[in-house]
Amino acid sequence: MSSSQRVVIEESPAARAAQLDRQARARRRARARRAVHRRRQLVLSMVLCLVSFAAYDWLMGWWFAAGVVVLLYVHEMGHLFVFRRLRLAASPPLLIPLLGALVVAEEEPGSAHDEAWIALGGPVLGGAAALGALGLALVTRQVHWQVLAVLGLTLNLFNLIPFPPLDGGRIVTAIHPLLWIGGLLTLVVLAFGSMTLFLSVLIVVGLLEVGARWPTLHRGHHLHRQQTPTGSRVLLGIAYLATSGIMAAALAWAWSIRL
Repeated sequence: MSSSQRVVIEESPAARAAQLDRQARARRRARARRAVHRRRQLVLSMVLCLVSFAAYDWLMGWWFAAGVVVLLYVHEMGHLFVFRRLRLAASPPLLIPLLGALVVAEEEPGSAHDEAWIALGGPVLGGAAALGALGLALVTRQVHWQVLAVLGLTLNLFNLIPFPPLDGGRIVTAIHPLLWIGGLLTLVVLAFGSMTLFLSVLIVVGLLEVGARWPTLHRGHHLHRQQTPTGSRVLLGIAYLATSGIMAAALAWAWSIRL
């Protein structure tokens, strides 16, 4: 047979139908596995919520426990909302008793820009929940709403400090990574002022993450291979500063209220 000749093997209708059937079964099995995985994640999320509620209830009572769980859950839902908007898979909010909460990314964002907006989503929605508690404090004149508002605003504002692994550190990565220096100095001052082990551990974890990520900024690798356009950096910076400013002002106001 010469090289110019071609052998065309036509697939019979029966073979084609069998192939389509196999593909359909594979898709159904994949959908079923994803559904089971989502159900397990949801059950785990609910169990961790209950365990966290029990832990905070043991410390401060049921009203404080309910408020903290809601504030943490709403903050993580802000991250999850942006994940879904970007069509990226992520777990439901997972509350770690007495330590905080997180959303586990099942698909990594494709750019520092996307990662930044995911990070900003948590403080925006979490801050809104804290402002809601502040509004309830003003309406009901009950101190426990004021306590929850101060706590929520403090946690979300702290999370905006521009140093990894905090949300602020991931936000400013897309603006300019040198802003990490300001965040590091802020954490160092807070650590010396409060002498808490948590802040010292946070600084060490952040330095390790910076050390791991810094070379990627120069090699054009991973998240930083896609440079964030100037207009996007400006918009992100405005959103970051506005969110931080609103929460700082609201926190100062919340502290000054006398109910």
